[in-house]
Amino acid sequence: MMEPLSLHLWLGLFVTLFLTSFGIPGLFYLPLYLLLFLSGCWFVVWRNGRGTMKQTEHKFTSPDHLKPMNNINIQELVESCRRPERKFKADKRFTGSSVIDETLQEVLLYAMRDYVHHWYYNISDHEEFLYTLRETIQKVVIAISSRAKECDWVSFLTTVLVDDFASHIRLFRRAQQLTSSRNSSQTLDDYETYHKNLMAAFFDAEAEMEDVSCSDHICQSPEREDDYLREISELILYHLLPQEDFRNKSFRYIMREVIVFGVFKPTIKLITDPDYVNQTIVWWCKDSTFTNEAFLQIVKSSDDVAEIEAVGERVEHEIARLRAQDSNVEDQDVLKQQIGSLSFVLRVCQDRIRHLHGEDVEVIVAEEAGVNYGPLIYQLPLEVVLVNNVALSYFTDYMATVPAGQGLLFFWLTVEGYRVSTEQQLQEIRLQCLAGKLSSASKKDLEMMRAAAQCIYDEYLSPDAVPRVEYLDENLIKNIETRIATEKPSDSWFDDAQKQVLLLMNEEQYYPAFKRSALYMKCLADLDLLKVTEIDTAMKNSKQCNNNVNNSRPPVKLPSPEDGPPLLIAAITGADCRTDVSGRGYAVYDISVSRTTDPGLASVDAWQVYRRYSEFHDLHILLKERFGTLGSLELPCKRTFNTMEKSFLQRRRKALHQYLQYLLDPNTLANYRGLYQVMAKFLEAGVYEKEKGSLARKVDNLLNPLRNSVQSVSSAVRSIPDHAFDGVQKVSDGFKQILSSGAGSKPGLPEQKQAYDKCKVGNLLAPDDDDNIPLRIMILLLGEVFDLRHRDRWLRRQFVGLLRQIIKTTFGDTINRKIVSHVDWLTSADQVTEYVRQFREAFWPGGVLAEERDSRDSNTKLRTKVAAKVKMFGSMSDELKTVIGAETTRLGILRIFEMFQYETFNRRLLYVVLEGLLTVLLPDCRVREILAKFHAKSTTMKSRSASASTGALHR
Repeated sequence: MMEPLSLHLWLGLFVTLFLTSFGIPGLFYLPLYLLLFLSGCWFVVWRNGRGTMKQTEHKFTSPDHLKPMNNINIQELVESCRRPERKFKADKRFTGSSVIDETLQEVLLYAMRDYVHHWYYNISDHEEFLYTLRETIQKVVIAISSRAKECDWVSFLTTVLVDDFASHIRLFRRAQQLTSSRNSSQTLDDYETYHKNLMAAFFDAEAEMEDVSCSDHICQSPEREDDYLREISELILYHLLPQEDFRNKSFRYIMREVIVFGVFKPTIKLITDPDYVNQTIVWWCKDSTFTNEAFLQIVKSSDDVAEIEAVGERVEHEIARLRAQDSNVEDQDVLKQQIGSLSFVLRVCQDRIRHLHGEDVEVIVAEEAGVNYGPLIYQLPLEVVLVNNVALSYFTDYMATVPAGQGLLFFWLTVEGYRVSTEQQLQEIRLQCLAGKLSSASKKDLEMMRAAAQCIYDEYLSPDAVPRVEYLDENLIKNIETRIATEKPSDSWFDDAQKQVLLLMNEEQYYPAFKRSALYMKCLADLDLLKVTEIDTAMKNSKQCNNNVNNSRPPVKLPSPEDGPPLLIAAITGADCRTDVSGRGYAVYDISVSRTTDPGLASVDAWQVYRRYSEFHDLHILLKERFGTLGSLELPCKRTFNTMEKSFLQRRRKALHQYLQYLLDPNTLANYRGLYQVMAKFLEAGVYEKEKGSLARKVDNLLNPLRNSVQSVSSAVRSIPDHAFDGVQKVSDGFKQILSSGAGSKPGLPEQKQAYDKCKVGNLLAPDDDDNIPLRIMILLLGEVFDLRHRDRWLRRQFVGLLRQIIKTTFGDTINRKIVSHVDWLTSADQVTEYVRQFREAFWPGGVLAEERDSRDSNTKLRTKVAAKVKMFGSMSDELKTVIGAETTRLGILRIFEMFQYETFNRRLLYVVLEGLLTVLLPDCRVREILAKFHAKSTTMKSRSASASTGALHR
């Protein structure tokens, strides 16, 4: 409270100021002014209020106002006061396609019921809000549908999306390489430090690739991620919402938050979860891809102790369960076999854990142990190595360490390519001469052949060549130079020199020494030729596994020709598709067999047998080994895709029937002693005991296609129809570029690898060449997954380049059309309806909102991780492993799988795809530019800018 003295001082000050300002008269004027002001206010209120009161009194006391009330009861008064209900009629049209609209209607109905009605009806029963909300959603769906119809989905799905995925793989591969090089002198036991370094290397590589943006801030910071998603939502709402709704800030902000935290965040968290990715892989891959061989390989090569322990825990549980029901099972042998198999798997897991803990010292790499396998390993001929990409890559690495070895090998390979290319071009010119259509372009082709030959001579045979092919006869070299200068172009100019080089490479210091090196062991392992043939023994001991495709009739003992002259008659009468216990489909051919003493007499005996193509293949291998001249007899070739088609099975059945008739011909049986016994055994009822094991079959699959591979390439080129000859010119141009490029850079020298890795994969496509873009970008993706460019050195690069030219000029258009047709089918109305239906069944199975998924324990997640890895390995075909190598395939699959185990990297890939999708859907909005400004605020980009500024100041 204010003290009395202070109050008196303030009052004295006020009176003094008042008197000095207004004087003594002011004491009289102040009360007068106040009185007049209050009197005026009272007069105004009295005058206006009197008139209003008179009007109100007259309204309520008039007879007209009181008259209707006398005839209305309370119920009628309530009814008259009730507001009439407005009927809302919803428009059910969304996309213009009835099949899609019906499914969308159901999804919208379920969504409104489960996410809006349950809280809105607790507030109000007014239907106008629900109708308006539904109408807004319908307008948004119509806007999305209209924009989607105008999008070029083929280009997006086959080019942009594949390019983004391949570039993402490239970034991860570079991050792995950088992290490994930085930690080469350290152990990687500290996974947290390793993962931190991997993240930093990944986003550094991304900033280097994108140059103006980086997504590290949105992938690693939840706050920045929320801001980014709000930015995305604002873009979507601006282009899809009606303008009157977008101008309503309250509604727009509410919708933005709902989209961010109700749609985007939960969906992104689910999709990027590594466990969800692993479950998706397991669901996508067929059960037949989970093979015992792949499972054991994954367990033996795993470096994660936790996942091996999780597998071992499950195996122990299964063993305990089987032993608990030991007394209740009738077939004790089957039960014991299952327990034995599980016990073996458990031992493998335990051995691997001990090895990771440093207790297991039995597994030693061959090159470290210096073991000489001698005759226990398969001896590949040099001719096979030279035409097999996998083996040749190892031989190339070895020859680079031998003096003058690399020059010999590269000369042989270059001459072989020149010979094949020149042969097909000369054949084309001869055909034009016969038709009288020799053009000036053909003369240019001849000069181009001469120039290519001169280039080979200058590169490898001239005195100035570096490296020069040594140990060749000088007279032979001079003869080649003279023929190039004086004779017409020929594919045989270098034949004698090539033969001498082949003999030189067979000398002790080259190929024989290579077969004693560690690289040869790695080569055999990559070709899958070092595996122990345990499977063959197991197959021989389990004949009962195939009883479902063989008659239960006991085997018939066929007499030999010495017991009489019986004739074997067999006919393949049908082909059927079966499924084995693992769910994998295969074809079985029904063979009707009879034994007669004369073709005109009735059968002495007859029966049915069932044989698979693999059994015919084993028979073919055996016949070629025992009867050499029968090797010219061709077995119908294998096929990788669509082997279960009826038309294909019928064609193969006819071909196998002709193959069988030739072998059973009496003249053939008479010319080859012992053939009768082989065929009799093959046609016995029951299971056919294969003479060849899996290793022998793999070797045959390796050797047979390669023995005549060069001739096959030449034959394939010669078989090109007339209308493809224009494309052959492009092949020649491509080969000329390969040869001419060698003049500037020798094969085997290091590439400008850094510049290659710093750009996106799609940048390797020529900007002015749009032929077969979907096919070519997918070839680039394949090369990025398996790192073919850097792994296979010079030969693989030249081979892939030539392969691309051949595919482009012959089969590229056909394959490209198939890709485009498949994408059109994926985006058709029926498929979109199926996508919406699957979405509905996932969220509302049976029309009821799905329950929240139960949390999965860590061991279950680890076992799912192992299962996904095994299925990815099992999905790789043997043909792919043969082409690029088993080890290369394994490393490529491991790289992809490990990439998906990082939630941060999954988020980055998802956001890249989302931005690409928005760019396609909103072409009139500069999505990339808008979001690039947001990405430029990332920590990595700021660090790069600061480093660049510092460097500029120093300079």
